[in-house]
Amino acid sequence: MRIKWSNLLTVGSATILVGSQTVALGILTGWATAGLLGLGDIGAYAFEAAFGGLALAGTIAFTRMAMRAEPLTDQGETQPPEEEQQQEEDAPPQ
Repeated sequence: MRIKWSNLLTVGSATILVGSQTVALGILTGWATAGLLGLGDIGAYAFEAAFGGLALAGTIAFTRMAMRAEPLTDQGETQPPEEEQQQEEDAPPQ
C-alpha cells in the first residue's frame, strides 16, 4: 500500500481551505443571529457552538467525499493496466 502524495496534498489543501471558511461562517452566523435576536453573551456562545458544530460536520462530510474522489492510497489497485494486458497476452489459450 503506497500513499498517493499528490492526492493527499490536494485533499488536505482543499479541506483546510473549505474547513476554515465553513467553520468561520458558522461561528459568525451564530454571533449575528444571537445579536439580531438580542440573546446576550450566553445565547451568542450557544448559537456559535451550534452553528460551528454544524459547519464542522459539513467539513468532515466534505473531507470524506474528497477522499472517495481522490483515493489517498493505492489499496485495491492490484496492477497497473499495462501489466494486466501483458499477462493476458502471455496466458495460454483455453
